[in-house]
Amino acid sequence: MPQLDPTILTNQIFWFFLFFFISYFIFLKYILPILSIITKFSKKELLYVLSNLQTINDEIITLNKEKNSFLFKYINILSLNKYLIRSRNLIFPIHKFEVTKFFISKISK
Repeated sequence: MPQLDPTILTNQIFWFFLFFFISYFIFLKYILPILSIITKFSKKELLYVLSNLQTINDEIITLNKEKNSFLFKYINILSLNKYLIRSRNLIFPIHKFEVTKFFISKISK
């Protein structure tokens, strides 16, 4: 077989090692530092985005709690308002706006 001929094999081994080491050093000198910088930057950027996402998530949770508590209070006011308006045993007439305004002022205090 011509691939295993000793005269050609030494020449192939020489060119293989020469090409391998030249490409290896080029990779170490130029390509690897660029890849390292890119990965460090990506990691820092990812950590920054994740910390911001955590902060935003916490804010969303608190806003949802506030919204739910406000809606619950408002629904209670409306149900009480309907009850007071429908009641026939009242001494004075109650208007929706006055009752709602009264209870909102009580809640906001």
